[in-house]
Amino acid sequence: MRETLRTRMGWLHAWVGFICGLVLTCICATGTLAVFDTEITRWMQPEIRIPAGTSPTDTALDAAAARVREQQARGVFAFLNLPSARAPALEILHYDGHEFVGDTLDPRTGALIATRATTGGKFFYNFHY
Repeated sequence: MRETLRTRMGWLHAWVGFICGLVLTCICATGTLAVFDTEITRWMQPEIRIPAGTSPTDTALDAAAARVREQQARGVFAFLNLPSARAPALEILHYDGHEFVGDTLDPRTGALIATRATTGGKFFYNFHY
């Protein structure tokens, strides 16, 4: 069989197109899932059993404020993330140089909720990025 430039370029075009298509499919699929990163993380942490729409009590806010002050006294710039429809727990977060991490509190009692360490929906967000 005679190898010509056209057949060589056809082979190269097919493989480069396949690899680019595969990369674009991965980027688009993970981008679609990254929209729901908070919901995926919540699904992967079933120990957070707080109904949506739960308002934080004064006791919980006082406990959260004490934790924020404690972390700021240690030199960590922490802030309080209030409950929302997507994330119903109180969160005390700080930036560790890569992502926001911190404690999760029950908005009814202010008690610390021990959650499992999972990347959850952040995996899809980082993969897409």
